[in-house]
Amino acid sequence: MSQPTSLPTIAVHGTALRSVAPDSFLIVARVIVEASQSGAAADALVQRYAALEAALAALDLDVDIQRGPVTSYEDVSPDAGRGPMWRAMRDMTLTGRDTSQAAALAGALGRVPDTAIEGPHWQIEGDNPAHHEIQADAVREALARAERYAAALGGTLGRLVELSDTEVGSGRHMVFAASARAADHGPGLETLDFTPQPIELHASVQARWFLTPLD
Repeated sequence: MSQPTSLPTIAVHGTALRSVAPDSFLIVARVIVEASQSGAAADALVQRYAALEAALAALDLDVDIQRGPVTSYEDVSPDAGRGPMWRAMRDMTLTGRDTSQAAALAGALGRVPDTAIEGPHWQIEGDNPAHHEIQADAVREALARAERYAAALGGTLGRLVELSDTEVGSGRHMVFAASARAADHGPGLETLDFTPQPIELHASVQARWFLTPLD
């Protein structure tokens, strides 16, 4: 039996938070070289990038690899006492499911000269059941709040009028970023703390129910 639309309604906002261990990591290795001529910069980039590929192959890790395009440009604002320089660069983006491999990967790639390391970015994948669970938590929180309001008003909740998903966490968190060259890393990036950090997922819903008076 449908309820009359003249009944008052109760609208509430429900939210949920949950800390989840990351499923994967993302690391960006960026090779950056400089030379006085564009051709020399291009040749140096090819050599350094080949060294980066060799360092990756030696690890034999199960990672997804995306190789970026080559970028080359002339630095029109050189440092004092130095002529114009050409700068060439190319990225390699690596994503792995085994978070324990992040330290070894960053350390090996960071030892390649003229290479900067960014990451790891800890991530929650889209197929993680925590996404569904936290959405359900937000709905339950909204329902419990609405029931408390209805009881305080001397009534009960009727049927649901509307439910909207207002916010869902992205599931990516960066805990370390480095832009120094390999020569500046000292004993190696693997000596830093690469412990996977929990990611806080959040979900939010807006819901509205009919209010049914007890009398």
